Amino acid sequence: MSENSNTENLLAKIKQLKDDAVATYHTKKTAKPFVEQLKSIEYQLPENPALRYLFCEFVCYVSEASGQGRDKQHWLSSVAQYYNRFENDLKIAINK
Repeated sequence: MSENSNTENLLAKIKQLKDDAVATYHTKKTAKPFVEQLKSIEYQLPENPALRYLFCEFVCYVSEASGQGRDKQHWLSSVAQYYNRFENDLKIAINK
């Protein structure tokens, strides 16, 4: 399997977990397993402190956006922004 397809598989897994965690039918409690799975992915990322920090920020935003709390749209916007930055930076880190 090529490094590119590994990256695409990892991104697909992250995106699916993110989508599951922020689904409107979840409470914070039922979304927590998805957030925990996202956290564990950090160790599959390249040894790049800036990339891992960005990923941790992304996971924090996913956690905030999960459930049915206030300002959900604000947090979802942040999740989308950080996911896009992370995806870009991961592809750059892999291709170096």
